[in-house]
Amino acid sequence: MGSLVFRIAGSGGDGDDGGFIAPFMYLPFEASASAYVTGISGSQSGYTGSLNAEASSYDGIYASAGFYGYSTQHVFSGSYAFRIPQTTDVRYLDFGTITERPEWGTLFSGSFSVAAWVYIELPESQQTRYGDTPIFGFGPFDGSNQGFSFNLDRNVSAWGEGGLSYKSYGSDGSGVNPNGSYRNWSSATSLSYQGWNHVVFVVSGSTSVTNRRVKAYLNNNDAGFMDDAVSGQYFQKTFDPSKTIHFGKNTTSREGNYSLDEASIWNIALSTEQVNALYNSGNGASALTALTSSG
Repeated sequence: MGSLVFRIAGSGGDGDDGGFIAPFMYLPFEASASAYVTGISGSQSGYTGSLNAEASSYDGIYASAGFYGYSTQHVFSGSYAFRIPQTTDVRYLDFGTITERPEWGTLFSGSFSVAAWVYIELPESQQTRYGDTPIFGFGPFDGSNQGFSFNLDRNVSAWGEGGLSYKSYGSDGSGVNPNGSYRNWSSATSLSYQGWNHVVFVVSGSTSVTNRRVKAYLNNNDAGFMDDAVSGQYFQKTFDPSKTIHFGKNTTSREGNYSLDEASIWNIALSTEQVNALYNSGNGASALTALTSSG
């Protein structure tokens, strides 16, 4: 099934030649301390996300392992970013389920992309704390359900690991990938520790094709793609509609310690040129006006 492209009119255009491609969701994280994520733009501007954490160590928007929520400590653009503290406890932004918000199911059934600026707080000497740490995902991170996650990973070339990875968990139904897959992009492209990184994940193809691909960009560098027609490179095509879509860390098996800013989700497979426009020479660009409909 093809994806619809939502457009908003530009100041001098008609929505085709002079307009902009609108994201499914744009999160600038411009708000003060709150238990909810508001100020969302894009075609799903009515969405509101809520902060979720384990009750044992959750007190308002503060966590025992550090500040969790809107923060002024590391900000890429504007006055605030969203901070995930260094802890093995669960900390994530809850954006509901497919059952609650069917638009998610439509999004995941076709081509889609996720982009964000991510600040890595720890030095590279502690990079193991970022082994497959979720940035965005769907479903529990336990390998037994139908979902996926896009992750930060380590810069360990000796292990064949790059700075980004994905997990697709749950059987593909064919027996080829009975437990899903975990793949990292091993390349010369590395995360910038104690600094900002522009990360983009692009899924191309609908759930009905045999070679659905997932591609990654790190700081405007193309890290290559995984093709699910290849054994061990499966990307999820079926989803449990009762599980939660989230930004952040919905697992106790990994630590966090990063900040998110200027995050966006798209119902298209972003092209290299479009990723470059969002990166904007490292300066970033508003997702509402970065991509022209004629580009």
